[in-house]
Amino acid sequence: MNEPASFCPGECHYEEVVGFSGDLSDPAAIDRFVNYFSRIVAERPVRNEFSTLIPYIPGGFHYGNVPHFNVHSLFGFGMGHASYDYLKNKMGQPLPFIISRSTAFGSGQFVSHWTGDNIATWDFLRFSISGIMNFNLFGIPFTGSDICGFGMNTTVQLCARWAAVGSFYPFSRNHNQIGYLDQEPYALGPDVQSAFHSNLKLRYSILKFYYTLFVRKAGLGTVFRPLFYEWPDDPALLQHPIVDEEILLGEELLISPVLYENRMTVSTYFPKGEYWYDFVSGRLMRKPRDLIRHLDIRAPLGGIVPIFLRGGYIVATQDTKNVTRTHHLNNDFSLVVALRPLDQEEEEFVAKGTLAATDDYNDWKRLSKCFKANCILNFNVVAKFVNDSFGIFLTASNQDSKSQTDPITLKGLRLLGVPDFQLTEKVVIKVGQNSKTFKTSNAVRLTKYTLEVEFPSPIELTDGVKVEVSFVGASGSDDVTQDPSRRKIRIGRDSWVSVKR
Repeated sequence: MNEPASFCPGECHYEEVVGFSGDLSDPAAIDRFVNYFSRIVAERPVRNEFSTLIPYIPGGFHYGNVPHFNVHSLFGFGMGHASYDYLKNKMGQPLPFIISRSTAFGSGQFVSHWTGDNIATWDFLRFSISGIMNFNLFGIPFTGSDICGFGMNTTVQLCARWAAVGSFYPFSRNHNQIGYLDQEPYALGPDVQSAFHSNLKLRYSILKFYYTLFVRKAGLGTVFRPLFYEWPDDPALLQHPIVDEEILLGEELLISPVLYENRMTVSTYFPKGEYWYDFVSGRLMRKPRDLIRHLDIRAPLGGIVPIFLRGGYIVATQDTKNVTRTHHLNNDFSLVVALRPLDQEEEEFVAKGTLAATDDYNDWKRLSKCFKANCILNFNVVAKFVNDSFGIFLTASNQDSKSQTDPITLKGLRLLGVPDFQLTEKVVIKVGQNSKTFKTSNAVRLTKYTLEVEFPSPIELTDGVKVEVSFVGASGSDDVTQDPSRRKIRIGRDSWVSVKR
């Protein structure tokens, strides 16, 4: 835990000095032990709620008679620094992975962090979110809390809810103390098992997006964020519970977990001026000018945490089958594209995204490109009506002139917020100068809220590659209005909004 075990001014001789051998079952010995330290630090010892002695008493001296109280956090910092230096320079590990409980400002350069021994209570579930956000602010973004609680017995409901949000902690780990109820998913029944399975599966589907958040920040900025970081002018985001109970992953994904007992819905606040889509179903939840910003979102126990994609952004997803190691991130990807109208006429829609374009995160020679130069590949999508066609235009480009990227294998697109139009029998897919025509039924799937395009053969995306998907002869549907100057934005087949062209 990188905290010193000895707080004596010099060598400790507990048995000789106080007759204490470490047996905590002897109350008299504990009292002698406590009195001994009280004389050293001249203050009362600290006890926790279980009435056992906390080992950290702010006394003891280091070399040079430096009081430990003055350097407690620096002690952990120094251990992290020394461990990192040894692993990297003596053992040849280019990216040492060290988890530390004791950290200070600057520790994030050398170690990651977990927030220490928490308790299996709803309060500690809520505390975990602000704790991780704080450590993002401290420069240690790869942080997590013990899922389901470390001390005391968890419950089925608490563990299921903790699993749902904890699956998206940057450092995600279920951990508990010996002697308390087992917390493995299979030990707590189907609701907990389902919560872990469904949410971890979603985490693994966006795992390369998560890697991208860290790579594109290049050690700067935050990953697991409060919403006001992105919208500082919205006063509602500074108020409880929004400020410490809703989560923004990067700039793209909003997570609104259930954090209270016996709740099957969560009141979610959607920041103003944005389109927001349900990331799983693709349903449009809020538009920029909607006056009501709160929505009650159903969140059944054992289900996926409510998660929403911001309009105008793209997130890459991968098949989660057999994804267990970092070199499995060299996978086939689909782009989830949340369209945002470019103008009030809503004839043209845009979205942007990024992905760390490195094949193998275990290969230091490849990964070093991300640190010595840049390995970020940008995506830009434009969807628009052109004459009698509806087209989707994707462009890939390196982030800057120094970028060094590996090809990304793209198998399809999943578009949210597509304007309604009459699908044609054929679709034209063009990559660079090469175009092919396919039956729409073989390449396109229309769901209640999404338009999904599956490429007949995977496409390698590199700097400068352009992909076009065109529905020639497409036209706006006439089943809502007789006015041909009005176009519909897809909210759902049973619900439409008519928009003036």
